[in-house]
Amino acid sequence: MEEWEADHARPLLAEAIPDTVRTAINDAKRVVADLIAQRPEAARRALHEVSVWSKHQRRVLESATLEPAADRMRTRLDGLACRDLGRALER
Repeated sequence: MEEWEADHARPLLAEAIPDTVRTAINDAKRVVADLIAQRPEAARRALHEVSVWSKHQRRVLESATLEPAADRMRTRLDGLACRDLGRALER
């Protein structure tokens, strides 16, 4: 059961968009679509703001995603260095 949870349930849950977020995204889409019909230039500016914000958030996410991987790699390299140092001291 623990293996199934770790291999299947947690990864699916990690990717699932919460209902509150999905609702907010859909609401924003409707509001912007209405704005496009009523005030196209304001809609263009709003979409530009969302685009800039989105690009920034992607960079934040990529950096947050890379940090744990970098930490794991540092831990592995430290372990290898300690092991190699131990071997050198045994000689």
